[in-house]
Amino acid sequence: DIYECEDNYYIEMDIPGYNKTEISIECKDGLLTITANKDKGVSDHEDGRKYIRRERFYGTMSRTFSFTDIDEDSIKAEFNNGCLKVTVPKAKKQEAKRVIEIN
Repeated sequence: DIYECEDNYYIEMDIPGYNKTEISIECKDGLLTITANKDKGVSDHEDGRKYIRRERFYGTMSRTFSFTDIDEDSIKAEFNNGCLKVTVPKAKKQEAKRVIEIN
C-alpha cells in the first residue's frame, strides 16, 4: 500500500517470513527500491525430507517506487511482525524568489 498525507508518503508492505537483515531499501534519483532476499534454506532432500510440494517463496523479490518531490536523506523505515513501514518525507517547497536587478 502507498498513500500520502500533507508532509509524507507512506509505504506499507507485508513481507512475512523475512527478517530485517534480509531486506534492503535504497533510494537514488527519486527511485526508492525495496528488495527482500531469502535463501532456500533446507534442500529438497536434506534431513530425510522428500518434499511433495513447496509453497514458501525463496529467492529475491523487488519493488520500485518513483517519486519526484522527496527528501531522500530523511527516509525512515521500521519492520515489525512481517510488516514493513517506510516513511518518505516530501521535499520542503522552496519559494521561487527572483531577484530583479536595478539598472
